Amino acid sequence: MAEAYFANVAKVAEKKPTILGHFDLIKKINGDGKFFDENDPRYTAAANAALMTAARNRCVLEVNTSAVYRGFRKDFFPSDAILKEWLVLSGNVVITADAHDTKALTFGFEAVAAKLKELGYTKVQVLGKDGFTPCAL
Repeated sequence: MAEAYFANVAKVAEKKPTILGHFDLIKKINGDGKFFDENDPRYTAAANAALMTAARNRCVLEVNTSAVYRGFRKDFFPSDAILKEWLVLSGNVVITADAHDTKALTFGFEAVAAKLKELGYTKVQVLGKDGFTPCAL
């Protein structure tokens, strides 16, 4: 299931979206490894293959706070392991809330920024009327 999911994520990345959202959304309902092991080598290989496709197509990877806001997870997505690999690939990130109500608009942004900094990121992309602008963390 995870391999098929990431194969489809790679197909989306091949279409060169500006922002590649919900990269590992599959983990949203997998709290505590209920359905699969997020550290399994097959899961990691599938995720990394999709990341390579995203990097080749210069996608900006979304870091999404919605699963924490809605109480599904205690961590954001993509996972730390995926974000570390994305940094190795020199990938850019944007923080989003996937907000469905006003209270969620900037939920968790400070925590995500701190996590990204801890992982080695020095900047995030901020989307404005003239496109993306890098913003230091």
